[in-house]
Amino acid sequence: MNRVRLNDIQGQDGAIEILRRAVGTQKVAHAYLFSGPAGVGKSMTAQALAMVLNCRDKGSDACGECIDCRKILKRMHPDVIEVSLPDNKARIPIDAVRSLGRQLKTRPHEGRARVAIIDPADFMTEPAANALLKPLEEPSPGNFLILISDRAHALLATVRSRCQVVRFRPLPEAVVTDLLCDSGLQPREAGVVAAFSNGSMAQAQLYARSDLDDRVEQVLTFLETGVRPTPDQGLQVASSLKKNRADAVALLDMMSVILAEILWIQTHGKATRDRPLVEKLGPRLGDLASMLTSLHISKMVAAAHRTARSIQVNNMSPQLAFEAMLMDIRGRADASAAGSGFGA
Repeated sequence: MNRVRLNDIQGQDGAIEILRRAVGTQKVAHAYLFSGPAGVGKSMTAQALAMVLNCRDKGSDACGECIDCRKILKRMHPDVIEVSLPDNKARIPIDAVRSLGRQLKTRPHEGRARVAIIDPADFMTEPAANALLKPLEEPSPGNFLILISDRAHALLATVRSRCQVVRFRPLPEAVVTDLLCDSGLQPREAGVVAAFSNGSMAQAQLYARSDLDDRVEQVLTFLETGVRPTPDQGLQVASSLKKNRADAVALLDMMSVILAEILWIQTHGKATRDRPLVEKLGPRLGDLASMLTSLHISKMVAAAHRTARSIQVNNMSPQLAFEAMLMDIRGRADASAAGSGFGA
């Protein structure tokens, strides 16, 4: 059985040290907010902390073998409660949080601690978040709450202020590469996928399961269309996304990585880095670097972030969001060309 213990979490030394020290001194906070990018180990760490708090070994880390650890790993432990987005719902409703609040008033059933995990916490409705305030203000003995969020700023300030914040960082590229190799990818392929992953294992696994060449082609085509006379090819990319939100956000993340690489080339004169990503993108990377200004690139990155938010938070159709983004960056390209000779 795979074990998920604090010692097994890679690439998050700072966050794990905070939790390990809290466990060792028996000063575990009654409420934590695990904040950071998607796919960097926040959920896994929440499960690992639940195991430590319930492990019958009572050491500095979970044993991973006792009955409580095994139940938590199988997501069958009655004292580890997970609240997530209901199927076909855009938000976590107030009823789910009220039910959780009632459970947090009682003693644990089987384990030494009850651990409630809300993921993604920033997707609670405002009434649901307000319903969480009383459990946060009046914690019952043996009950712990972990909020997980990729967008902690979107949580109510009253909720954030009542939690101890533990920040998670993007995973180092070498860690993502090693984890992908452990899952069966060849080192060269793993290096390319890791370079595009933006420090997220979730993103890396998505790329590893899909046709990476097709995704790269879509992004390059979309960026090139931003400065071409007609938008036809970019609109075709948008049309191919239809309602696939995960694919759309993955393309936007990949776009940000490629734009960052283009900025590096512009700063240093040419693609001199010995990186799998540079090799994968080929001459078109240099061509884009010669076509785009640094100001235009920064605005394209901002547009990508706005588009991701429109898709993830505002529930906008991926196709419509990409079409709007394309018109936006083409308009900015025209403005740059008029002001600086760009595109002449």
